[in-house]
Amino acid sequence: MGFLSLLIAAGVAAQTPQPPRHASAEWMLGYCGKSENAFAQDKRLPGFLRHRLPAVELPGWGPANTAAEAFIWGVPGVFEVKRDRYVVASGCPAHACVARGMLWVDVQEGTVALVVTADEQDNPDTTTRDAYPIGSAKLFVVTKAEMAPGQLPDALRLGAIVPWLHREGVLRLTQITLLRPSGAVPVSPEELCWTGGCALMKWN
Repeated sequence: MGFLSLLIAAGVAAQTPQPPRHASAEWMLGYCGKSENAFAQDKRLPGFLRHRLPAVELPGWGPANTAAEAFIWGVPGVFEVKRDRYVVASGCPAHACVARGMLWVDVQEGTVALVVTADEQDNPDTTTRDAYPIGSAKLFVVTKAEMAPGQLPDALRLGAIVPWLHREGVLRLTQITLLRPSGAVPVSPEELCWTGGCALMKWN
């Protein structure tokens, strides 16, 4: 009976669906200290993006889980690994850079987000234009995680999105939208920590 039980268990295990080959993000940590361009060339990345991002419509770009490649494979931005857990990769579509994108991955929890700017407008103010050439832009945050705007992790808001926007030179956000499989919801600047009390908080 013991041998028969083992055979049955083995048969059940064989029939159990296995996680997709690109489901884990642990391999991304190996790019710590390397360039975004090197990360973008990894053959595991396309499958990871298609599986871990939702196929919701990203305005102007089509399904988000395939549009992400245009940003990561375009003009390279930065690649960072923070706290041996959070991966940040940014870029913009080649030869255009009319929009910017950032991929954020929580390797430990498995949460993945794509953050993209839209409707970028030049900054006409000569006193701030050097530091912030983009006077205003819309922002889309895309994720499979069914979280409310107020539930965006600090590691994403304060640790990734806000510093990335400042680095890219975005002065104002005219609209922020969270895109999830269940639908799109507006995000206030305060919920993003772009303005308000939490905008003064530091995340290291």
